[in-house]
Amino acid sequence: RVAPQKGVDRVVEISYALSAMNLNARIRWVGGGTIELEHRLRDSGVEVTGWLSHPDALQALVDSDVYLHAALWEGFPVGLLEATQLGLPSAVIDAAYASYLPPAMRVSVEEAPLLMRRLAESVEERLALLETGKKAFEHNDRASQVVQLNGLYESVLA
Repeated sequence: RVAPQKGVDRVVEISYALSAMNLNARIRWVGGGTIELEHRLRDSGVEVTGWLSHPDALQALVDSDVYLHAALWEGFPVGLLEATQLGLPSAVIDAAYASYLPPAMRVSVEEAPLLMRRLAESVEERLALLETGKKAFEHNDRASQVVQLNGLYESVLA
């Protein structure tokens, strides 16, 4: 959703930086929120989809080349997991909740436009970031979660 804690200011800053670099990038915020914050995003060149159904939001991800998670704080960024599972190279603007992620997936606001340029210019960079994300979340699937949960239950019941 478009809300201050989701990193609106960060995305606005990144959008202006990409424009200044003359990188022909289309930035899309999947979701909606307050009119004021949506206008701030649009004024910086960001497309805002508004609220979408979950299947439509996933389709918006499929139609993308890169996923950048900009939230200031999170419990667990489900969008990041979904984007990675859909085959998108994914990164996070560095924050405490992302400390468990590999360094290659974490960037500062200042580094994000440079990463976007490298990803736009290099298939190898995109594949490497995608592989890093897949490895980071390799145990984050239904089968692995069932095994882990069963192990937890067994240890408690023992």
